[in-house]
Amino acid sequence: MSNSEEALRRTVYYIENMKQLLNDLDVHSYSKIDRSFQLALQNLNQQLTMKFAGIAEMMKYIDFYKIEDGC
Repeated sequence: MSNSEEALRRTVYYIENMKQLLNDLDVHSYSKIDRSFQLALQNLNQQLTMKFAGIAEMMKYIDFYKIEDGC
């Protein structure tokens, strides 16, 4: 699957989720809305954790080459 196909698939998925959230708002299904937001927050936290782990690894790499170059 190409990057553009993957991006399109994710966009369609998020649009469908937004449509469902709007529907839940219309019918006052606040527990479903809360669950959706909790899942979104959990997903964002996982993404941030992976990014911070990546930054930590990059810093190790940079430090390694600083020491090797004598900087």
